[in-house]
Amino acid sequence: MAIVTWAIGARPKTLIASISPVLIGASLALEKGPISWALFVLLLLFGVSTQIGTNFSNDYYDYIQGADTKKRIGPKRLTQVDNIAPHAILFAAFLMFTFSFLVSIAIASFIGFFAIGIGAVSILFGILYTAGRYSLAYNGLGEAFVLLFFGIIATCTTEFALSGTFSLVGLIASMGPGLLSTAIIVVNNLRDIEEDTQAKKKTLAVRFGALFAQFEYIICISTAALIPVACFALLPEKKGILLASGIILPSIPLVSTLLSYKDPSELNKLLGQTGILLFLYTFLFVIGIIV
Repeated sequence: MAIVTWAIGARPKTLIASISPVLIGASLALEKGPISWALFVLLLLFGVSTQIGTNFSNDYYDYIQGADTKKRIGPKRLTQVDNIAPHAILFAAFLMFTFSFLVSIAIASFIGFFAIGIGAVSILFGILYTAGRYSLAYNGLGEAFVLLFFGIIATCTTEFALSGTFSLVGLIASMGPGLLSTAIIVVNNLRDIEEDTQAKKKTLAVRFGALFAQFEYIICISTAALIPVACFALLPEKKGILLASGIILPSIPLVSTLLSYKDPSELNKLLGQTGILLFLYTFLFVIGIIV
């Protein structure tokens, strides 16, 4: 039972956010030539473990800052499970971040010691996402953090690690997973707008209102759907990547839900559906590159 509880606390439905940029970056590297599959696995491990560590850290700091209470509308956090103490969650975050750092050392054996620096910075910002008085999430910088670390940095670092070079296509492609992961955060912030207001967690949804968050979600989805078109302009032989733009069709009912929901709890389902949309986008983009 404890294992199941911790597994749920890791938020498995959202882990595609750290997997997606690695898969897209790897596909771009594979298009250039053979890659090290051992290094690929290490990059996946680093991304997933860092996200889980960040999730545990968020659970702890949101709890002590009053953002997560018994009245929480969203899925239960670890701090809301009676038999798990806050200090145990903090220790779990420490263990995951330690594992991530050790993985970054292993990655450095392939590509150089700068990988340790990138790993350390990623871990640091994972902590600062909710920790401290000037945490990113509490000051409206959550979306910027996700776009940068789950989009640009993760994708471009993966492409460089596996191929030895960066590319303009990689930079543009990195915006796809970044924007769709940002859309997941937007849904989360919109659902929690009342709780966050009471806890003085100044997300963009709290600062500018629900209508702004709805518009933000639509912009993230629609812009992500245009990314494959821009990539195709640079790689005209890869017509298959245009399939990824097809996410605009299954996103229509998602946007409809976002604009018509009556109760914030209805957005829990939308959160999972947006994660599925990111999975679909990743699958179609990767297939379009490597086939």
